[in-house]
This record gives sequence, structure tokens and C-alpha cells, in this order.
Amino acid sequence: MGKADQPTERGEERAGVNQASSANTEQENAMVPVAHDFDLAAYVEQALVLDERSKGWQQMAAQEEDLVEQTHALRRAIEEDKQQINDALEVLEQELTLISTQASSARAQLEDRRSEALAGLERLGDWKGWVRENPWKAIGVGFAVGIYFGSMVNS
Repeated sequence: MGKADQPTERGEERAGVNQASSANTEQENAMVPVAHDFDLAAYVEQALVLDERSKGWQQMAAQEEDLVEQTHALRRAIEEDKQQINDALEVLEQELTLISTQASSARAQLEDRRSEALAGLERLGDWKGWVRENPWKAIGVGFAVGIYFGSMVNS
């Protein structure tokens, strides 16, 4: 055996490096798509599907934003309506208080007038008391009634 035929440490090392580098190259080749393994149509189809999904999600996000804005607008409108209703109720309560006060006052005045009218009727029914209170008026009324009846009798 010659020197060339004898394995040396360096030769063995080279063989090991060559074996390791060939293993690395096989792994790299497996990770890089080979032209015949790459399906462009499938890739484009997947990209289109993802694009459509993305557009759908964008539309849903826009619709969600619109719904949020509408919800806030409705809440503001409800709060404004509540405030208007509360203001109207306050005005109605004030009006009711005013009308109640006026009705109580009118009721008291009517009661006073009724009492005065009843007292006047009682005084008219009590002619003796009236004559005692107004003697000169009673004499005048008696004189006038006498003249009236006297003129009727003479005619």
C-alpha cells in the first residue's frame, strides 16, 4: 500500500466533513421548494381566499364601527329624551301646584259667598229682625206699599 492508499487522519476528517455537508445540503434542499413541487395556482387561490376573507373582516369591522356609532347616538338621544321628559314633568308639577292653589282659593271664596248668601236669605226670612235693624227703611217700605195699594183701590 502506498501512501495514497493509506487512510490518513486528514482523509478521514475530510470524509466526515463531506458526509456532514451532504446531509446539510439535503436538509436545505428539502426546505427550499423545488420548481416542480411549487404549485403557483394553489398559491394564488389561497392568496385570493385570504384576500376575500380580509375584505370580509374589514367590512365586518366597518359595520361594527357603524353599530357602535349608532349605539352611541341612540344612547345620547335617549338621554336627551329622558331630560326632556323630566323637564316636562317638572313643569307639569309646577302647573299642578299652581292650579291646585288657585282651586283651593276659589273654593274658599265660593264657600264665603255661599255663607253670605245663606245669611242674607235667613235675614230676608226673618222680617222682624230686619225691621228691628232698619226701622226707618221699614216705615218707608210700609208707606210705599200703602200708596201703591191705595192707588189701585181708587182706580
